[in-house]
Amino acid sequence: MDIIIRIGDGFMFVAWALTIAYIVMSILPLPSNRTIAAIRDFLEQTVGPVLRFVRRFVPPLGPIDLSPMIALIGLSLIWGGVLKPLLGG
Repeated sequence: MDIIIRIGDGFMFVAWALTIAYIVMSILPLPSNRTIAAIRDFLEQTVGPVLRFVRRFVPPLGPIDLSPMIALIGLSLIWGGVLKPLLGG
């Protein structure tokens, strides 16, 4: 079971890193070039589906998008509060 917990912890690290990168890329005015466009497309394809799911339940607060924070908190609660204890971690 230890390997499953380590894989889950790794998944959580990657989820946090990708979501933070998504937030930074959406805030900063970056120049348009192929590399940055490829990174944005990758982040949109990986993080976007989770954020779209969360946005269905979270009311918009004007220009502030709380969906990344809510998604990360939700994933952390599910992993750390439910799944990890069930696996003995």
